[in-house]
Amino acid sequence: MSTAKQVTTSESHPSGLFLLFFVEMWERFSFYGMRALLTFYLIKGFLKADDGKAYAIYGAYGALVYATPYLGGISLPGCTHLGDLGRTADGRGSPPDDH
Repeated sequence: MSTAKQVTTSESHPSGLFLLFFVEMWERFSFYGMRALLTFYLIKGFLKADDGKAYAIYGAYGALVYATPYLGGISLPGCTHLGDLGRTADGRGSPPDDH
């Protein structure tokens, strides 16, 4: 029989969970805080835009943040990493010769 003590999850959490929780919490706090500040800056500062225009600009920015990886995946379906960018258009084979 093994003499090692088995630690159940009810007794202890993993050692990195505390750090992970607070990093994730501050990341979300900064994201939502910057989102609010961006809209406020568009309305009161830089553009002096009305609410509708500021929210439209922010919405377009947010849509592009999520759409560009999707569009990149469609445009380069054969690429799995940046090293594949030198391949042919169909994603197979080696780059064409420059002779």
